[in-house]
Amino acid sequence: MQRRRVIVWVGLSLGVFAGASLAWSWAWSRHMRQLARSRTSADPGELPECE
Repeated sequence: MQRRRVIVWVGLSLGVFAGASLAWSWAWSRHMRQLARSRTSADPGELPECE
Protein backbone atom coordinates (compact mmCIF):
# COMPACT_ATOMS: atom_id res chain seq x y z
CA MET A 1 0.00 0.00 0.00
CA GLN A 2 2.89 2.35 0.74
CA ARG A 3 4.52 1.71 -2.62
CA ARG A 4 1.42 2.84 -4.51
CA ARG A 5 1.39 6.12 -2.59
CA VAL A 6 5.06 6.71 -3.46
CA ILE A 7 4.35 6.00 -7.14
CA VAL A 8 1.43 8.46 -7.10
CA TRP A 9 3.57 11.17 -5.49
CA VAL A 10 6.43 10.60 -7.96
CA GLY A 11 4.01 10.77 -10.90
CA LEU A 12 2.38 13.94 -9.58
CA SER A 13 5.70 15.69 -8.99
CA LEU A 14 6.97 14.65 -12.44
CA GLY A 15 3.79 15.95 -14.05
CA VAL A 16 4.01 19.27 -12.21
CA PHE A 17 7.68 19.61 -13.14
CA ALA A 18 6.99 18.81 -16.80
CA GLY A 19 4.11 21.28 -16.92
CA ALA A 20 6.19 24.03 -15.30
CA SER A 21 9.10 23.51 -17.67
CA LEU A 22 6.76 23.51 -20.68
CA ALA A 23 5.10 26.74 -19.55
CA TRP A 24 8.50 28.33 -18.87
CA SER A 25 9.92 27.39 -22.27
CA TRP A 26 6.74 28.62 -24.01
CA ALA A 27 6.87 31.95 -22.17
CA TRP A 28 10.60 32.29 -22.89
CA SER A 29 10.20 31.61 -26.62
CA ARG A 30 7.30 34.06 -26.81
CA HIS A 31 9.34 36.70 -24.96
CA MET A 32 12.30 36.24 -27.28
CA ARG A 33 10.01 36.40 -30.33
CA GLN A 34 8.54 39.69 -29.13
CA LEU A 35 12.05 41.04 -28.50
CA ALA A 36 13.15 40.09 -32.02
CA ARG A 37 9.96 41.55 -33.49
CA SER A 38 10.41 44.89 -31.70
CA ARG A 39 14.13 45.01 -32.54
CA THR A 40 13.68 44.56 -36.29
CA SER A 41 11.46 46.67 -38.52
CA ALA A 42 7.96 45.22 -38.85
CA ASP A 43 8.30 43.16 -42.01
CA PRO A 44 5.01 41.54 -43.14
CA GLY A 45 6.89 38.49 -44.39
CA GLU A 46 8.89 38.11 -41.17
CA LEU A 47 5.94 38.10 -38.78
CA PRO A 48 5.08 34.71 -37.25
CA GLU A 49 1.60 33.29 -37.19
CA CYS A 50 -1.02 35.35 -35.38
CA GLU A 51 -1.65 34.42 -31.76
